[in-house]
Formats: sequence, C-alpha cells, structure tokens
Amino acid sequence: MNGIWIVAIFAVALASNAGQQANIPTDEAAKAVLCATETVRFQPSMTWKPNDPITVEPGKGWMIMVGNHKKSSEPESERNEK
Repeated sequence: MNGIWIVAIFAVALASNAGQQANIPTDEAAKAVLCATETVRFQPSMTWKPNDPITVEPGKGWMIMVGNHKKSSEPESERNEK
C-alpha cells in the first residue's frame, strides 16, 4: 500500500427560524467534503462543493457530515514505529 488514507469526519446541525430562505457560505470549509444523507421526512441527499452556499429554507435545517480526506505519504511501517 502506498500510504494510508486519513479520514476525519464530524457532523454539523444547521437550522433557520428566519422568515425567509437563508444562504450560508461555505468558503471556510473549502477543503472539506460536505454532504447530507437522505432522511425520510427530514432532508434529501445533498453534496456541496467548496464555496457552494448551503440553502436553508424557513423553519428547516440540515444534518451535515463534514469530512476531510487526505492521503498520508508516510509509509505505514514508519508510522507504527512512532
């Protein structure tokens, strides 16, 4: 194996009680993968690319998984020695 994939994932709950649609910028998450899995009667499946705004409808919200995937160039044998 030529390196190991390092994956960090966490979840974010995003909601709005505004009377109008809100667009949340994602420029701070430019290197992260943002996705929402389909949940019946709650949210459709959705993926946001870096810098795509997240649209939140009035009285609605999203459960978003945030992940950062990168491949380690350090051989596994060297990591195990640390």
